[in-house]
Amino acid sequence: MHTLELDLPKHLYTETTDSDGNVIDITYAADKLVSWAEYGGGKAIDNWYQERIDSEIAAIDAWEDKRYMTLEEQWLEQENGSDDNAAESNYETACQAIADAANSKRETVLTRMQQRREAIDKLIVQSREYIAAHQPAEPADYTFGFLLAVGAIITLAYLLVH
Repeated sequence: MHTLELDLPKHLYTETTDSDGNVIDITYAADKLVSWAEYGGGKAIDNWYQERIDSEIAAIDAWEDKRYMTLEEQWLEQENGSDDNAAESNYETACQAIADAANSKRETVLTRMQQRREAIDKLIVQSREYIAAHQPAEPADYTFGFLLAVGAIITLAYLLVH
């Protein structure tokens, strides 16, 4: 899964532009991704994940409610006060079809979001490995050598003076 398909928060991406200001490349920043993942004790991803699921499930719920309302309106128009068991059975079958379709959509959302979550977790691991592999070398600590040289100079000066 490509990082843009993950639809991560926009602040995690870095845009590269040409001289005219046109975006020519969008990549995620490994250090920003790791920082985001660790924010709030690792709750940033959980919160993002839950917000996404809630948003998509709410859209499915709204779709389902709209379908029920439309079906109800159609059924009331057709019924016109008659007591037809066949029509009522068709109505119940249509209601069940709407419920089944909504449940199928919810399952699809949950599956897709789980795949996104796994891809993000994998990307975070890769980012940590990348950061660890590209850490700048530790600067050499010359303190002991400096102190040893100063001590030698003081000793030499002491011997020359006496």
